[in-house]
Amino acid sequence: MCAEARRRGQRRITVLWVPHANGPEQFYLRVGFRPTGKTLHGQVLGERLLT
Repeated sequence: MCAEARRRGQRRITVLWVPHANGPEQFYLRVGFRPTGKTLHGQVLGERLLT
């Protein structure tokens, strides 16, 4: 996914997750996403910068 986004000229990719004790947050943090501090409909907006 990262390679395709870079190929298309993107500098970042984003993901949304619902904050929950058994939710996917730890997975996203492990693969390089960081919360932006913004939420959308109660979901955390995370981003991963592409280099």
